[in-house]
Amino acid sequence: MATFVRGQPITTREPTIKVDAGLAVGVHRFQLVVLTDTGQKSAPVIAEVSIQRTILDPTRPILDTGVLTPTIPTRPRIDSTPVRPRAARPPKPRPPRSDT
Repeated sequence: MATFVRGQPITTREPTIKVDAGLAVGVHRFQLVVLTDTGQKSAPVIAEVSIQRTILDPTRPILDTGVLTPTIPTRPRIDSTPVRPRAARPPKPRPPRSDT
């Protein structure tokens, strides 16, 4: 991961650079110069990158209308009739298999 310092070039053989996550909020200008295998330099290309702070979950304002809405707590109705589980029935006997 590359740490960018103003005025200090970064040299790499890879076509991409991983940028550190510590860039400050604002616009940053990067200049790219490519060096060929024969030692020739390309014309510089300047790219502007805008770093913005993202708010993931904005809080909505609470509006006070001055009207109170009473809430009455309700209980779920629970049936209190006891239920007895059925006794397990023994399996029915199967008729014997015949070999014919």
